[in-house]
Amino acid sequence: VDPNELYQTISQFIEVIGEMEEDISTIISPVSSGDKLSVLDVNSGLSRVRGNEKLYRDLLEEYVEDYGDLEGQFKAGFESNEIASLPFLLHQFKGASGNLGANALAEQCKKLELCLKDKLELEDVLQKFYKINSKTRESIQSYLLQLEEDDLDEEATKISEVDRIELFKLLNTQIEQASPVALESLTRLKPAFSKEDRLIADQIKVALQEFNFELAKEEMKRINFMNLKV
Repeated sequence: VDPNELYQTISQFIEVIGEMEEDISTIISPVSSGDKLSVLDVNSGLSRVRGNEKLYRDLLEEYVEDYGDLEGQFKAGFESNEIASLPFLLHQFKGASGNLGANALAEQCKKLELCLKDKLELEDVLQKFYKINSKTRESIQSYLLQLEEDDLDEEATKISEVDRIELFKLLNTQIEQASPVALESLTRLKPAFSKEDRLIADQIKVALQEFNFELAKEEMKRINFMNLKV
């Protein structure tokens, strides 16, 4: 996915990014609702897409995917002394970060842009950029994980006690029979798992995707059936 095309597509939802304060010492909260220089200001990000939660979520997922190797690209560029393309990439990244509420990272991008231009204090600013980028990604992934958990909790309320028992029995049988449709049953049942058992369900999913039914059977034994949500 071309990040530039992605953010042009939703440009009608994006407001102009205002000037940010210079002091980044206020980076204290992974997810904030008001601090201009928080690692991830969800409210700010949502306001830029007019409160469209689904769009904001989709953009965060695209952002994590599109810029997953940004630090690697920067390090490779400096190691090979091929940094001509880095200012353009950084400018793109700054805009995307600011539009999603990653204010501290957008501000550090601005400082790094100046350093790339003037070649002054580059190493210190670059290392701080890497650090804030890492914290921002952790915050985004934590936020997305919480949204996924909320979705599963909502889905759990739609599964009756009879259905969850029958689905659990069906899943066990399908895994015993090495049936490829077990993955579909697992997906339907996962919302009813406790938070702890959802982690095991993820391991079962990987095993089923790899057609490792023996491992899936062993992981199923770790599921506490009595903890299934009603």
